[in-house]
Amino acid sequence: MIRSIITSVAAATIFIPIWGTFVWASPDVATLSAVSQCTTDGTGGDGVRHACDSEVQTVTSPDGYVLAQNSLSGGLTSGNGSEQECHVSWTNFVEVIPNVTQPKTLKVRAHSRSPKGHWSGRGWAICKYTVILAPLPHTN
Repeated sequence: MIRSIITSVAAATIFIPIWGTFVWASPDVATLSAVSQCTTDGTGGDGVRHACDSEVQTVTSPDGYVLAQNSLSGGLTSGNGSEQECHVSWTNFVEVIPNVTQPKTLKVRAHSRSPKGHWSGRGWAICKYTVILAPLPHTN
């Protein structure tokens, strides 16, 4: 009976690295998502390739929260061509505890280049990321 309870608890919770330590989080923990994608024109008969860069998708945490930078998960979910890349950057860092900062903003951009060869088709990149929303510690 004890073993089944431990298994149930372990299945219902996960460990998440935040601020250099691991914290418990339930599966319904608050997350934010960013999706970015672009598609090139096809490589034509002349072999000239085309590139694309998506608009930057920006996700910002609400007041009283930061983004747990180490919790970022995801990446390229679909791609074609000679290049498919996801570019991630973090901005608006705030100090959560002395000498430890976390970002409030995540920026994601997709990049692709069409395939080499004649009449070889389009290139594309689809980038999907999820990040955990962490509450700022209360100060008194």
